[in-house]
Amino acid sequence: MLEPATSAKCIVYTTKGRLDIELWAKECPRLARMFIEDCNGNKYNGCHLNNYQKDRYVEVCGYFTDKKRSREYNPRLSFSKDGIVAWNFKSNTWFITTNEWVAVSDLEHVSIFGKIVGDSIYTFRDILKGELDEDEQSKFLYPAVIESTEVTIPYFDDISTSKRTNDKVGSLQEPAKKKGKRVRLSYDDDDDDDIVEDIVAMKVSPLIKFKDDNAHIEAVEEEEEEEEEEEEEESDVSNKKYPSEEKSTGEEGIVEKRKTDREKETLKMLEAFKAKIKGKDFLSK
Repeated sequence: MLEPATSAKCIVYTTKGRLDIELWAKECPRLARMFIEDCNGNKYNGCHLNNYQKDRYVEVCGYFTDKKRSREYNPRLSFSKDGIVAWNFKSNTWFITTNEWVAVSDLEHVSIFGKIVGDSIYTFRDILKGELDEDEQSKFLYPAVIESTEVTIPYFDDISTSKRTNDKVGSLQEPAKKKGKRVRLSYDDDDDDDIVEDIVAMKVSPLIKFKDDNAHIEAVEEEEEEEEEEEEEESDVSNKKYPSEEKSTGEEGIVEKRKTDREKETLKMLEAFKAKIKGKDFLSK
């Protein structure tokens, strides 16, 4: 048997994600109306999904009301899957099935009026994977807390839609970061000389200025100018020729001339030898 189409919708925002709940307002008008009115009045803010009965349901805890609800039954509605939303008249709160719940022991004390739809069913399943208390397995250590609710499709003409409130009840919020105070650095006069010496030793740009409210350092690269003057003096000294150097230069010229004369004599002897053996066949002998 196919279930009827839903006709109203509410959104429940929790600390672990949103749950989109569609209601069978036409088939269960009294339960759907009270649920929509509670969502408009933020009655579920601060409640948490707890009292976990594995493979059956998880209940909304922390909700108190004096309103009496009457049972509504429709044969086309059943606990055929997880995500079915129903009211428990014994505990006077609503719950969501965690699995197909066929063997319902007491149908007289429960009534179906909605279901979780869309991708939010995966959010609901992730909530059920939370860590349980070792001493009490029906309680989550960190349950999903309802922060706010919103009505998007009220169905009833006398009920208007509502927007989500900004209040996050029971949620852990990261504290706002404080802006750090600005710190002004100051330098003593005694430290300025050391800083200038370090800068000159590193051979930075010719002019370096560090400006602050209480510090002003100016380093002029005088060392490079002194080095340039020393290099010029060394160059002048290297260009000068002393008598001993001129004498050695003359002796080197005489040696070179002697080497040239010997080379010429060797070449002449080689040419004469070539002319003497020209035309002779030494291999035929």
